[in-house]
Amino acid sequence: MSIISLIIKREFIAKVRNKSFVVMTFLSPLLFVAVAGFIGYLSSMKADTKRIAIHDETGLFAGDFLKENKKGGEYRYLNLSEVRLSALKDSISKENFSGLLVIPKTNSEKELESKIEFISNNSPSIAFIENTQDVIASKITKINLEKAKLDTLAIQKAQGEVNIHLAKASGEESLKGLNEIKIGIGGAFGYLIMMFIIIYGNMVMRSVIEEKTNRII
Repeated sequence: MSIISLIIKREFIAKVRNKSFVVMTFLSPLLFVAVAGFIGYLSSMKADTKRIAIHDETGLFAGDFLKENKKGGEYRYLNLSEVRLSALKDSISKENFSGLLVIPKTNSEKELESKIEFISNNSPSIAFIENTQDVIASKITKINLEKAKLDTLAIQKAQGEVNIHLAKASGEESLKGLNEIKIGIGGAFGYLIMMFIIIYGNMVMRSVIEEKTNRII
């Protein structure tokens, strides 16, 4: 037993005195924190504002998109419905605008749903496309309700907003998103365990190679 303790003591002292062990032990957590902070800083930075030209032949949707400018998002919409469509397409080719939203005039709103086109040199993000579709869909829905002689304001007031309160059977309050938090914590500790196993295995391998080479024991 004394021989095993001697070997353990020798291995421990050899590893602790190693500069790389000290650096990795104390600086690695700080490095992870620094990387996470840097990623958070980059995500908080605002990207360059992208100008989106709107050619609305119906005259119904441009105003709704101009209201989106007040939210201060990544995109800024410009109502250029009076400009010729061919000239706007040339502007897209010359990259004067990031994109061009073309809303043609159709016989019905139902036909319009499949006629709207977005022109750009680069593929737009999914979030941008979904937001654009939501703005247009909301306007079309409002128009359809008005044509059906339904009170849109009354319908909006009638829509319920449910906020479920979570509690346990014992009467204690429960936190929303607790399962997601548990998954995140479990994933973080799983990653740390994986890193420790890799580092520990590497250290054992080096010790075995050193023993085979120098016959320390």
